Amino acid sequence: MNLFLTPKKTVTLIDSSWFMYRCLYSPQSAKVSQFVGDAYAGPSFLLYQSIHTLLRKNSFTAGSDGFENLIFVMDGWPKEKHDIFPGYKAQRKAQREKDKDHELKSSIRKQLRYWVIQTIPSVIARLADEEADDCIGSLAVQLAAQGYDVNIISSDKDMWQLVSPKIHVWNIQDGQYTEIDNTQTLATFGVLPEKIPLYKAWFGDASDNLPKIHRMPSRLALPMIQECNTVDECIENIDKYIPKKDEAWKQKFIDFKDQAVINYKIACIKKDLKVPFGYFDTDVSSLEQIFESYKIKSFSAQEIHGMMSANQRSTLQILVETKLLDSNNILDYDSLIGENKK
Repeated sequence: MNLFLTPKKTVTLIDSSWFMYRCLYSPQSAKVSQFVGDAYAGPSFLLYQSIHTLLRKNSFTAGSDGFENLIFVMDGWPKEKHDIFPGYKAQRKAQREKDKDHELKSSIRKQLRYWVIQTIPSVIARLADEEADDCIGSLAVQLAAQGYDVNIISSDKDMWQLVSPKIHVWNIQDGQYTEIDNTQTLATFGVLPEKIPLYKAWFGDASDNLPKIHRMPSRLALPMIQECNTVDECIENIDKYIPKKDEAWKQKFIDFKDQAVINYKIACIKKDLKVPFGYFDTDVSSLEQIFESYKIKSFSAQEIHGMMSANQRSTLQILVETKLLDSNNILDYDSLIGENKK
């Protein structure tokens, strides 16, 4: 008799930082916290509710089960990105320091991270010196190459560059999941998914503090981005894209090249990382205590614990079968809860 699960060839990668950010700042979360009288109650409720929603049947996948084989991908400190551009995401620290509730929010986000590790049987991926998006990109490409359909749950537009027939990026807003496609990337950036890093090379990215050419006309940059594949190729063929009447812009592109190369390198999601995993069995009693403390009654602790336990087993089976998980890349508990510097 076969005692093993037969998991479907689908894996779901969750951008944990975004997932927890959403749990913290959602209006629904604020209402629950106010009702319970505890700032941690709403974010904790929304965390478990969101996981529960992912795993059960939903309208966004009519006629099918919810997302399967969940992996929570957590951030490390992106040393290489800071080495090549010290200003990377520098504005975020200043923004946090202006928030009078920063310490409380930081504490809640840390607690949510612990909840994922300590209270539910989950599979977690993390590299100490890499951001979650690079781990997600690597896992997505490596799984897709072995025939798996990969779902990515994130609102980070950097993820859009991964969109392909085997890799599906989902954004969630107001409880609704929307799959990103070529039409949406064209409408947002004016280019197809694979050209997003080159787009950011010239247009920058305010969310990552990447600079751009001031007031650069899209009519000049987009045709170049659509037809070229690298920053060097853009510069080599710049006479083709910049007419004589716009000669001043030609020099601005040339002068900006070094920064464009940095922007491009940072914007390109890595696809070749060897990502380690952590997974721990948990006792349902600890989850029951949280549900009781925060008055969570929409579903039971036993239900979500059982669903996640089955999810953990099938996910680990896939990772072993694809050789993405072996004895050399298992995270211990201390490595998994290691603090980020950002």
